[in-house]
Amino acid sequence: MEITSMQNGSICFNRADGEDEQRDFFEATFLIACVHGNERAAAENTIRITLPVQLDGSDHTYRKVEDLAAQALPAFFRDLADAIEQENAEVSSKRAAEQAAKGEQDSSEPA
Repeated sequence: MEITSMQNGSICFNRADGEDEQRDFFEATFLIACVHGNERAAAENTIRITLPVQLDGSDHTYRKVEDLAAQALPAFFRDLADAIEQENAEVSSKRAAEQAAKGEQDSSEPA
């Protein structure tokens, strides 16, 4: 995997509306362009990621918010990879159960 560019798209401050326990927070958006593959086949991707950044108040520099969000990117992608693996396992398990049920149906039908 090669990152061909990583840009900060925007920083946005979100003020809590006071109706729930949510606090004010920033959102930092990144655009990450990457190439995945090998010499025989490769695909280019552009990934848009928006992460929340919790800081007290709105008087923080753009760079501080951006740096905190950038530091959170690896954990975000690890969590995403874990969620994808879990989803894949659930789909595989469901398909195996469906295939087993279909096999049982086929074997119980008269020839």
